[in-house]
Amino acid sequence: MIKIATLSVESLSNQLTNQQPLYLVDVRQKWEYDICHLANSIHIPLNELADRLSELPRTKAIVMICHHGIRSQQAAALLLKSGFNNVASLEGGINAWAQRIDPTMAVY
Repeated sequence: MIKIATLSVESLSNQLTNQQPLYLVDVRQKWEYDICHLANSIHIPLNELADRLSELPRTKAIVMICHHGIRSQQAAALLLKSGFNNVASLEGGINAWAQRIDPTMAVY
């Protein structure tokens, strides 16, 4: 079984504030992404991810994002199985971000 690294929203916020070179990939559906998303995130729905792996950098840390953290774990597992090394899932997803980091963010 593959061990999926997780990243708390607080840790992600600190890393973004310190301008860490992270590649943010949001795997939710388009309608979800349209409601709210993190700035500079790339939108690749989970059902398209396997066919779009070539769009992702293998040399940067990648953080997978979804609504609550389940789909992003599946996405991170796919990347790890595909040879990516530095991949994490955002713990609690965009919902946790809205609750604990940016309460002005739209939620659903």
